[in-house]
Amino acid sequence: RCARARRARPPLTLAGPASAGQAAARPPMAVPAGVGVGMDEHCPLEDEAAADAAAKIKEEEVSIRRVQDWWSSEANGPAAASNSPVLAAVDRALLAEVIAAGGGYHMILSADRLDGLHRNYGSSTDPGLEPLQKALQARGGSKAQARAVGMLLFKEARALLEGGKAAPAPPAPAALAGVATPARNAAAASTPSRSSTPAEVKLDEVFHPPRQYVCSEAYPPGAVMAARAAPNAKSDIVAMLPSDFAYVVTGRSGDYLEVQVVANGEACKAYVPPAHQGQAMLVPAVVLDQVFDPPQRWVRSAGYPEGATMAVKSGPAWESKQIATLPYEFAQYLATGLAGDFLQVVLELDGVSTAAFVLHRLRDLVLLEPAPSHCAGTPAGTPQPRQLSLQQEVRRGQQQEQLDLQHQQQRAHDAAAAARAAADAAERAAEAARMVSDVRVDALEAKVSAQEQQIRALQAELGKLRAHLASASSALATAATP
Repeated sequence: RCARARRARPPLTLAGPASAGQAAARPPMAVPAGVGVGMDEHCPLEDEAAADAAAKIKEEEVSIRRVQDWWSSEANGPAAASNSPVLAAVDRALLAEVIAAGGGYHMILSADRLDGLHRNYGSSTDPGLEPLQKALQARGGSKAQARAVGMLLFKEARALLEGGKAAPAPPAPAALAGVATPARNAAAASTPSRSSTPAEVKLDEVFHPPRQYVCSEAYPPGAVMAARAAPNAKSDIVAMLPSDFAYVVTGRSGDYLEVQVVANGEACKAYVPPAHQGQAMLVPAVVLDQVFDPPQRWVRSAGYPEGATMAVKSGPAWESKQIATLPYEFAQYLATGLAGDFLQVVLELDGVSTAAFVLHRLRDLVLLEPAPSHCAGTPAGTPQPRQLSLQQEVRRGQQQEQLDLQHQQQRAHDAAAAARAAADAAERAAEAARMVSDVRVDALEAKVSAQEQQIRALQAELGKLRAHLASASSALATAATP
């Protein structure tokens, strides 16, 4: 208000020497009593604003120190951090460094550490990790990204502390899970309201007995799996499962597997996605009901559908990835074991011997059965299927080596021919250049010779002119003599 009042005052004019015309046109304005000229009045509101700013800065410093003291009160940070998706995604040691710093995050969150967070969580579909993903994508380079990630982590820790202080006693994990944090608020903005009691989930397939699943080779090292209360990406997170977690799967609902986990000290059901963006993250653990040693030969049964193909899977389960398709003409399977309705076989895929699984029984329909040679005795001296397979592999290996040697020799011959052709071309180019150079030299020599002849002709004419001038000069001298 003081500033507006000063801007609203009319300009003051002091009486002083002026021309007669100016004095007649505009008389000097007198300065009102009590009004200073060239000085601002003292405004108490400005002092009040400065005091408020100083108080807020002091309050912010106290709040930061309170969060740091609270975080350092436990060796690996407060246990409440595991209830925040963003804080649970960061290594505890790194998180402690960020909280202890309270600023200058680019000195702690180096480019390598930011790259590690981006690799693990940059493509995650978990809504709770969306703020972390946005912070990792901040513009302005790694320094700006480190500042955004550090501020997000500190805000999450402060929200947990302020939310936990509402309870008179130390908060339980269940109470801390309900504390509002920036990450949870961002996730809740796009999440429809849900009832506190989860609805009964109808499974598309029930596994009895339960099956064991493990992380696939494509699973990112050190990444955690979000286990949810319902088979959808918007449901609550029940637990964060480490990469070495043993999944006991009791069924399947859509794109999710029903697993048994322990949350808040109680066993409960949760749901995890076995794949992410078409890449298998969880695969069945191979547990064979029967092992064939030596391997057995299996053939199509009489009930095998005419003209049908056989799907080859990476594991003994329907949801396992299909890696190949065998035609109807594929008659013999080298089996190494049984796992439920699946037969473990050894196939050569892309030149590599691979253990895979095919169906030998589809409900009541028998598709594959042991070859008759395994039911009756085999004559003495007859090689066993495994021996035959090894001999075939040896022969194939020798043939492949010969083909590789031939290919190498052919490539060497082609390279030598190309080198010879390049040398011939270079020689021809050099010869052409020499010919062009010789022609130019001959032309220059002819030109020089012609110029020399012209010079000699001019010199002869000059000598004649000099002789004529000398005779004319002597004749004039004789005529001038009396």
